[in-house]
Amino acid sequence: MKTPVLYFLGLFLKIFSALLIVPLIVGRIYGETFAGLESYIYASFAAIILGFVFMHLGVKRQPNLVESMFVAFSAWIFAVAIGAIPFVYILGMPYIDAYFEAMSGFTTGGITLITSLELVPKSLLFFRAFMQWIGGLGILTLFIALISENGTVASRLFSAESHKAENTRTHPNIVNATTALWKVYIILTILLASILVLLDVSVFDAITHSFTTISTGGFSNYTDSIAHFNSIFVEAVIAVFMLVSGINFILIYSALEGNILRLLKDFEARLYACIFAIASFVLLIDLTANGTGFFNALRLALFYSASILSTTGFALTEMSFFPEVSILLFLCLLLVGGSVGSTSGGIKVLRFGTFLKLVSREVKRMDAPTRALDSVVINKKIVDNKNILNAATIMFLWLLTILLGSFVTLICTDLSIFTAIKNMISVVGTTGILFISQADLIALPIAVKLTYIFSMLAGRLEIVPLLAILKLKLTKK
Repeated sequence: MKTPVLYFLGLFLKIFSALLIVPLIVGRIYGETFAGLESYIYASFAAIILGFVFMHLGVKRQPNLVESMFVAFSAWIFAVAIGAIPFVYILGMPYIDAYFEAMSGFTTGGITLITSLELVPKSLLFFRAFMQWIGGLGILTLFIALISENGTVASRLFSAESHKAENTRTHPNIVNATTALWKVYIILTILLASILVLLDVSVFDAITHSFTTISTGGFSNYTDSIAHFNSIFVEAVIAVFMLVSGINFILIYSALEGNILRLLKDFEARLYACIFAIASFVLLIDLTANGTGFFNALRLALFYSASILSTTGFALTEMSFFPEVSILLFLCLLLVGGSVGSTSGGIKVLRFGTFLKLVSREVKRMDAPTRALDSVVINKKIVDNKNILNAATIMFLWLLTILLGSFVTLICTDLSIFTAIKNMISVVGTTGILFISQADLIALPIAVKLTYIFSMLAGRLEIVPLLAILKLKLTKK
């Protein structure tokens, strides 16, 4: 029986094939030979052939929600599989490593297996950044905006990938809502790139780092990340944009339209700012207490609080530089992540805030058992039990993924249990900061790399679509 899954997957791949030509154009601009760029043509050709085949085998009808989630999952799997081709062809990476790199790119995981980024061709550096920019808002949100198809189909595809943004629909028209997200995304990207150019950053570095900052991806063109620029002004600007990119984009859109009060009064945005302020203060105290000069401690505290909370993962120094209290704080920030409707990973500030409210309600009940304290209220609206259960389910699955991934890591490596858990928190949170050396990362067994690959995708899609697909398979049996 023909299925709409194949039809919409095929349509996605046909559009995706055109995007793969962009890094080829960049490579030609920077004088790379055609022999080194043909891998993008191969990848594009593979995408368009698969696209035609899948569309022919499928049928154009409205998919149900589970089928839409299958489209979302399949789109990511095929995009990564095809996106891995240039890494194999240009760098000679084993395919599993290339797939890991591409998954880290599209999911904004930010973990790289490339050891000498300075030696990588410009086209591939651009491709890495471009992958993160496409994946930042979600590859299907771009697909929806490009096909301009409203109604149930677009709504379900949007929900399948962006259920984490359940409160971001400002328009009854889902394409308009998606377009609004991309407008903010593009405006922030252009603004950051322009400022970086004014700060004497090269046009290429400005564009690619604006891609990976606004997407909260964290890929850099340099092995030492943002420290390469050796500029307090560049660091400050990127820190500000990392922090902004962790805010719900619909709130930013409202602010750009003149409704700044909605942003300032929003519960999640205020809690997000509060967490950033507290984290910066704790980092400052911990660093100065361990011998770091005040100015340098303040610089690191503000930058890393923005980088970790937004799950971008840009760095100024090695993680081994930080004291244990700072590392524990980083792990807490990784768990929380950025806001719902942003490009950040983590369980999201809104869910964290909801559970803080829930705990507060239960504490108040102890002193006032007869009072009506059953409702959790956020932004003057009652959070119903269904949403609380949904948040609890995602948080449970998030933690379960970390524990299972840590278990696999412990079986397959000699890493300590704490290091295994720290790495999994970072991987599922799509942060890009690992607590092992890059040499140890490259040497990880295939089983662990596959676990990380799955965990990055699970963290990006927030696991629920994967469960829906499993449910579909079990139902068919």
